[in-house]
Amino acid sequence: HQDMAHKVLIVESLPLESHRLQRMLENFGEYDYSVVETPARAFALVGKEYPDIVLIDMALSDGGSWMVVARHLSEKGIPFILLADGSERFDLDNAVAGELCGFVFKPLREEELHAALKIAIAQNNDVRESARRRQKWLTGLLQPVAKMSGDMKERLLAFARVLTVFF
Repeated sequence: HQDMAHKVLIVESLPLESHRLQRMLENFGEYDYSVVETPARAFALVGKEYPDIVLIDMALSDGGSWMVVARHLSEKGIPFILLADGSERFDLDNAVAGELCGFVFKPLREEELHAALKIAIAQNNDVRESARRRQKWLTGLLQPVAKMSGDMKERLLAFARVLTVFF
């Protein structure tokens, strides 16, 4: 594993599939990974670590729902890719409402998984960088207002003008 490796969380309940995913990630040489078998373990791990991306098997054999995991990740702003065998039925609107970055269909092919990971991580990095720039810009606008002297009404009006520019 590399020093600047992207962190991938695999949520896969079948040991054979999990092992196959791990081998692929190792072959790519640019990812650190953790593996969990259940939604509960995924929640616990995401609470301790902040993966760059999560691979979720849509057919978790323990009866856990990929949608529960996806909703949790979306609330935390963590992107994910769904691993599907094509037989799953799901509400596409629900699937795309969160941080879904793609699908990879089983049987998994290394080049498809690698492309999906690269694209998803690049898109997420762009989103994070854009948010960081906006935050820096807003901070620059608000600092003079925070340091402003005068009565509360003047300061609130200045604050409102800044927010109007920002939004």
